[in-house]
Amino acid sequence: MAKMQAPCWTMCFLFMWISIIPGAIYTHIALSKLLPGVADLPTNIASGFDEVLKFAKLEEDSASITEAASRALAKCGKTPATGCFNYQVVPQTVNTTVEKKQIQDAFSRSLNTVKKVTSDPYFGVSDFENTDQQLTKILDDLNSINSVLSCTEAVPTYCEIHVASGSIVEGIGAVNKAIEDFKGSEFVERWEDNEQLFVFLHVLPYILVLGMLCFTFFWWQGGICCCFKGGTFVGSLALPFFFVFWAAAFVIWAIIAITGTILKYGADRIDAPVLKGPPTLKVAIDHVRTAFPEFWDLVFAPLVEGLELLLPCAWLFFGITILIGLYSMCECCCCPYRKIGMDEPISPRGKKAGAEA
Repeated sequence: MAKMQAPCWTMCFLFMWISIIPGAIYTHIALSKLLPGVADLPTNIASGFDEVLKFAKLEEDSASITEAASRALAKCGKTPATGCFNYQVVPQTVNTTVEKKQIQDAFSRSLNTVKKVTSDPYFGVSDFENTDQQLTKILDDLNSINSVLSCTEAVPTYCEIHVASGSIVEGIGAVNKAIEDFKGSEFVERWEDNEQLFVFLHVLPYILVLGMLCFTFFWWQGGICCCFKGGTFVGSLALPFFFVFWAAAFVIWAIIAITGTILKYGADRIDAPVLKGPPTLKVAIDHVRTAFPEFWDLVFAPLVEGLELLLPCAWLFFGITILIGLYSMCECCCCPYRKIGMDEPISPRGKKAGAEA
């Protein structure tokens, strides 16, 4: 059995081949978590506002408050069309327990959550301003009255509630616009534009594999460039292809690793312009994660989890490409498989390159 030539060089070469395997697996795992979050980002934002933050029920529950206010006014013999412009009422007492509970239930179902968003220091953009003001008025009026009260108190209070809830319904277009602005923001569009890039990353580990296959052919032919004594022309033909594949992998992984590091550790210097303020990216992330955890889990958690896995993977592959580059350069310069005193190189198989078995 032929003896292994230059065992240290050969073992290093095998190590580089083996190191690509966990890197490729790690890449696929990270992207399997990241890609669904990227592809579904606009949908998840819409679902987050509609279902988690309860904006889908805003119009319905505001109309429910309008109805409750109208019924409370009717107990005093008034209607919103007439009674709210003439506060001359008979001195009678009415029980509005049912109507007040209907308004409270509307807040319990959705409006308390909506109010939290519209008054939020970062989510509370200008298009939410009217909704926030009207919800505040309704809550203030509701907390200022008892269930049993005189019509002198009931009529102006429930008139204000009726007007405020009606204003919310009328301004629903501005609310929908704000949500669309979040969905169509530059931040979201950038993620959508880069979706195909993330899909391409599934292929990226194999660019380096192709490069290694080219270098392996050169290595199998004796590992000596044709410009050196004993070099093989056939083996050297693979070197330009190796360099192209290696350089492509090196540049792409370097960009991913450096960009990811900047985003992770420089988030306190990057603005989040879609939010009110705007806050820095770090402040926005910490705030949303703490104040709206369910929204965070639906919209941003898949992205962050995938990126946190992809970043060390990028640095791993970046390191592997550097090692491969250094090894290939040193191997070409040192010619470890050329036997001293012989013109022909000895291949790693233990015989002269190109010789018959």
